[in-house]
Amino acid sequence: MRSAFASLAALALIGFGIGTLIAPNLVSTAFGVPSDDANARMYLRGVGSRDAVLGALIAVFLLQRRRQPLVTTIGLTSLAGASDLVLVAALRGAKAAPNLALHLAGTAGLFGLSVAFGRETP
Repeated sequence: MRSAFASLAALALIGFGIGTLIAPNLVSTAFGVPSDDANARMYLRGVGSRDAVLGALIAVFLLQRRRQPLVTTIGLTSLAGASDLVLVAALRGAKAAPNLALHLAGTAGLFGLSVAFGRETP
């Protein structure tokens, strides 16, 4: 079951990353940054590229059945999500409440998944 959630997380991260490159205006709405700001779009593309790479790493470690690197990567990815939450909150404040809820859910989900894998006996 954990592997299924990790697979979903990997696919979501890769999909988000690709989305930021091919449809940044659409993704910016969900992420919580203004699409009419060139700097915000550039930031979003950077975050998306980061997330695509992290998603690919999660997928590789899953396929290789390498538990410890998988746990570490998922845990660090949750920290990246937490930093996104803080940055969007600083940029938009309470106006971004739905976006912040999405960031919080993703961060908590990844952290919980990391803990679940970490507690699993090898």
